[in-house]
Amino acid sequence: MKQEEHTLKKTILINTGIVISFLILTFIFMQSFIEINKFNIVSDSSFHLSRANEIYENLKSGSLFTYIATHTFSHSGVGTFLFYPSLFLYILAFLRLIFNPITSIYIWIGIFMFLTLIVAFYSMMSFSKNRKRSYIFSIIYTLIPYHLYLGLWNGVWGEYIAYTFLPLVFLGIYHVLWGDFHKWPILAVGMSLLCYSHIVSVYITTFLCLFLFICKLIVAKITKSRFVSLIKSGCLAILLSGWEFIPFLTDYLGGDIHAPQEQFWFLNNFSDLVTSSFQNVCGGDVLNGRSLGILLIITLFVGWLFVKNDATNLLIYVLGVTLALCSTTFIDWTSLSHNELVMNTIGNIQFPFRLVPYAGLFLSVIASFVICNIIDGITSSNYKQILVIISFVLISVCGYFGTVQPALDRITQNVSEKYLKKTESKQTIPDDVVIDKYNYNAIFDYLTQTGETDYYSEKAYNSATSIINNIVYVNGKESKLIAEYKPNKIIYMIHAQKGDKIDLPVIAYKHTSVSDNGKKVKFNQSKRGTVEILARTNVNRIEVSYKPIVLYYVMMFIALLSWVGVIFYQVKNVKNRLIY
Repeated sequence: MKQEEHTLKKTILINTGIVISFLILTFIFMQSFIEINKFNIVSDSSFHLSRANEIYENLKSGSLFTYIATHTFSHSGVGTFLFYPSLFLYILAFLRLIFNPITSIYIWIGIFMFLTLIVAFYSMMSFSKNRKRSYIFSIIYTLIPYHLYLGLWNGVWGEYIAYTFLPLVFLGIYHVLWGDFHKWPILAVGMSLLCYSHIVSVYITTFLCLFLFICKLIVAKITKSRFVSLIKSGCLAILLSGWEFIPFLTDYLGGDIHAPQEQFWFLNNFSDLVTSSFQNVCGGDVLNGRSLGILLIITLFVGWLFVKNDATNLLIYVLGVTLALCSTTFIDWTSLSHNELVMNTIGNIQFPFRLVPYAGLFLSVIASFVICNIIDGITSSNYKQILVIISFVLISVCGYFGTVQPALDRITQNVSEKYLKKTESKQTIPDDVVIDKYNYNAIFDYLTQTGETDYYSEKAYNSATSIINNIVYVNGKESKLIAEYKPNKIIYMIHAQKGDKIDLPVIAYKHTSVSDNGKKVKFNQSKRGTVEILARTNVNRIEVSYKPIVLYYVMMFIALLSWVGVIFYQVKNVKNRLIY
C-alpha cells in the first residue's frame, strides 16, 4: 500500500509539473500577440467575432441563451446559433466581460492551445503508456502549422476548436475496437465535444471512425463486449450532445434552409503540400498554413522505415499518409465533384485540405514514436533524456515563432493603412484589416466576410439585400424603420391600418414566435422568407423572437446530468488513471 501511495504521489507530482510546463508554453506562445494587442480580420474571423459579440451583448443583458442574431448579422434574426455550435464561444464572451476585446481573443485562442496540449498528452498517455512520448506528441500535434493557421491566421475557429478534441475521439475508437473497451466513455466524450465545436469535423470524423470499424471487421471478429461498448458509447454521445441537434430536427429539416454548396474548392496538389510544409509557416500566400510542417512531411516520407515491423503503428502511418494524399489533388476531386453519390456523401467537407488535421494527428503519433526511439538509442540515462526533451521543446518554441512570424508581421506592418474605419453603409468588411480595442466595435457595422447569410431560408437568401438593409414592407410598400434590439428578440413600432400586411426583415423559422401589442399572433413566411403578419390595430408593437421546443431544454438538462455522471465516473477511477 505504501509503495502504491508513493507511486501515486510521484505520478501526481510529475503530471502537475507537465501541466505547469504547458501553461508556461502557452504563455510564451501568446504573449507577443497580447502585447501587440492588435488583430487582423480575415476569412471566418468576422463571422465568429459577430457570434461571440451577440452572446456577449445577451450576457450583459442577463440572458444566458442565444438563439438568433438581433445585435449582429444586420439584425436579421438569422439562426446562426441554432445550427452552428456556439458553446465554446461563451468562453470568449465571458472573457470580454473582464478584458478588452483583443486581449480576450488571444486569451481564448491560448486556452484552446493549452487544452490541445493537455488532450494530446492524455490521449497518447492512454494509448502508449509512455510519458516521454506523450509529451513529445503533444508538442508536435499542437504546433502543426495548420493548427496555428486556423487559430492565429485565418480565424477558422470552429475547426480550430474541433482540432483540440480529435485525439480524444481516435483514442476512444482505438480503445473500443482494439484497446481497453471498458474505456468506451472516451469516444462518447470526444464526439460530444466535437459536436459542440464544428459539425463538418463531426461529419469527417464519423466517416473515419466508420472506416476503422470496417478495417477491424475485415482483420478480426469484433467481440460482443466491444460491440456493446460501441453501442453504449453512441448512446452516451446522444445523451451528451443531443440537445445540439434539436433545432436541426425542428427548424432545419424541411425548412428550406440555404446550405453551403456541395463542391470541392481550393484544391492543392501534393507538391504544394510538400513545399508549404517545408516553409513551415502559418500564413503568407494562399497555400502557406494548410500544411503539416517540416517534421511531419519528413515523417510522411521516411516514417515507414521505423514502423514497418509494428502492425499498430504501421496502420496509423498508412492512415496519415493516405489522408495527406487525399487532402491534395492526388485524388481527382474535380472529377468526383460530378459524381452525385460522392457529392451526397462527402461533398459537405467542401475543402479537401480539411483532411490535413487528421493526417497531422496520425503522422504526429508516428513522429513521436520515431523521436522516442532515437532518444532511447542515444542514451538510457533519465537525466540525459530529460535534457534531450528540453532541447526538443526549445527547438519547437523557436520553430513556433518562425511559423507565426507572418501573423505577427501582418498586425504590425502598415497598421495605419489597414486600420478598420467605422461605416454606416452596408458593405462587406475589407479583407486583412487591423482592429484594436478602440475600433473593435466597428466590425459590426459591416457585413461579415463569410457567413452573413448562412442559415437564411432559400427565399431569404435570394432577397438578402432588403433584409440586410432592414427594409419593412407594408402592403408591399417599402418602409425603413428603427427597431429595438433585445436578446433573442426584435421589437418594431409600426403605424398601419388594421388588416395591412406587414413584412418584417427577420428570417422566419418554424419556431419563430410573434406577438402584436402583447398578444401572440400567427405569422406567414413572406415571399422573401421573412416574418409576415396582418396588423391588428393602427399602432402595432410587434415582437419577433425564437422559442425552442420544450424537448430542447429537456435534452440540455439530460446532457448536464450525463456530464455529471461522466465526471463522477472519471473521478471515481482517478487513481487507476494516474497510475495506469
